[in-house]
Amino acid sequence: GSSTIAHNIAWTLSDKFEEEATIVDLDLPFGTACLNFNEDPTQGVVDALVAPERVDDVLLDRLLIRHGPNLNIFSSPSSLDRDYDMAPHAFETVLDVVRKSVANVIVDVPNVWTNWSKMVLLTADQIVIVATPDLASLRNVMNLYEVFKQARPNDPLPLLVLNKTGLS
Repeated sequence: GSSTIAHNIAWTLSDKFEEEATIVDLDLPFGTACLNFNEDPTQGVVDALVAPERVDDVLLDRLLIRHGPNLNIFSSPSSLDRDYDMAPHAFETVLDVVRKSVANVIVDVPNVWTNWSKMVLLTADQIVIVATPDLASLRNVMNLYEVFKQARPNDPLPLLVLNKTGLS
């Protein structure tokens, strides 16, 4: 559900508000941005992460998929044919270049807790947590809120979206 929400936010910003937005799909083996927007992933975010020092505006422009006048997709390969052990600084470097190129960057982070995913979340302007109304998911939300309250004491708490409510 979180990927769909991220994609819908990016699409709404680009279409309804006519603001430029870029989706960065960091769910490297299982990402769905290209699938949801009916695009073929060619090059993408992994190409930038393997050599972050080479990423600049020109390379970024070649790696992004343009989906309409205001929406860009920085696609994941969505493939299991390789390992995706990237250095945390690579994510920071690549996201810095993306942030400089567009005002609205929507980062779809997979449900993992690694050095890089924590760094991505802690440096975000706004965090949206998507959870389901079950005991394990709500426990995880509490743990995330505690981490964010300690690490970001002057920032607003993340927004919480409860998905799959009303199901039996």
